[in-house]
Amino acid sequence: MSPLFVALRPFLGFGERFTVRSVLVLDAIADPFYAGGSVGPIAEYLGIPVPSVTRHCDALVEYDLVRRDQDPTDRRKVRLYATDKGLHWLGLKGTP
Repeated sequence: MSPLFVALRPFLGFGERFTVRSVLVLDAIADPFYAGGSVGPIAEYLGIPVPSVTRHCDALVEYDLVRRDQDPTDRRKVRLYATDKGLHWLGLKGTP
């Protein structure tokens, strides 16, 4: 991980669970193609294991950058959405 990113992380308001890969996961979730999707397609798109994406999503939810919604038709599935704060952090939306 970039030493600059590690040094800036506390100033961004994030802990050590927030990594460069977390930013990639957030960016994928914010993509309209993947918004409302589940972990599997995002993991495949990024080329990282599903459990790893799940851990990154845990951190993103903790920092209120992503929200998880239960799929109304299948209780086993969870849909992922970038929050207003997450979209703002990526520069995709004005004030959160």
